[in-house]
Amino acid sequence: MKRVYQWTAISAGGQRLTGSVTAQTLADAQRQVRAQGLTPIQVDPDPIRTLKAWIHPTQLSVRSLADAFGFLAESSELDLPLADVLVIAERSTNDKRLKEHLAASRAFLAQGASFSHAIERAGGMPIFAIQLLRTAEESGAPGTLAEAFRSLRDHYRVQAEFNRRTRKAIFEPAITALIVFAVVVFVVTVLVPRLRPLFALFKDLPWLARAIFTVADTVSEHTWLSGAVFLGSVALAWRQRATLIGALPGVEPLMAAIGGFQICTALGLLLRSGFPAARALAIVGTGLEGRLGKRVARAATRISQGTPLSTALAGVGLKAEVLE
Repeated sequence: MKRVYQWTAISAGGQRLTGSVTAQTLADAQRQVRAQGLTPIQVDPDPIRTLKAWIHPTQLSVRSLADAFGFLAESSELDLPLADVLVIAERSTNDKRLKEHLAASRAFLAQGASFSHAIERAGGMPIFAIQLLRTAEESGAPGTLAEAFRSLRDHYRVQAEFNRRTRKAIFEPAITALIVFAVVVFVVTVLVPRLRPLFALFKDLPWLARAIFTVADTVSEHTWLSGAVFLGSVALAWRQRATLIGALPGVEPLMAAIGGFQICTALGLLLRSGFPAARALAIVGTGLEGRLGKRVARAATRISQGTPLSTALAGVGLKAEVLE
């Protein structure tokens, strides 16, 4: 389960800043703060904001991000003030969570915040997008923010399509597994108890039949306990779903391809925007979960120590020829 962490950090200019990030662990939260070019001095979990985020999630989906930056890119071509651009984007979407995010961003913008700080304070926006927009703002060159909108729109559209095809690829195996599970539950809870008197005529049953009858008897005698164990197992499996899915045959190469896709597209976008390789890779790592995110963070550290980009990323699992 992801938690909200409150942080206090020092910027490169010595300014003391505060904020919050959503992360799986304390180490991941610290990594996200460092990816913003800050030095964390205190990072603590915030249980109240975590509960609020669990009840009312604020993280925007990839599809919502693609729509948001699509609206912003189209509206920015009209040379309108950013507040009007946000109004047009808010009226153009049917996504309730995206509407709330855009409305909150517009409110913070009206209070004098910069655009990147406004969308950051509104919540739900990945650090990757915030950093890219902040760099475009700080450059001060005409049209850079509109170009950032277009780049992010294209990036999230490709990622959304990639995710759609990935879900489609695993849909049939998931349905098959669900059907098999339903059949097993039916056999154990309904069919086996009805056939028990028939098999009682036999003295020596195979061990498998005895095991099935034992499970069926246990479920019948302790219905509530069995239900609680079942629900607990489902909750645990859902929490560890990434690990369980990764353990299935053929899934690991697919997950590696997805991770490689995310790294290459996001890293390329940041490098073209002028980010140093180490910081760009650290920002990309904040958007990745589990072992891959930690490996990318280690690669960013190696680059900051002087290791070539292709060599450092080869340790993440990407082939050198992909990066050249």
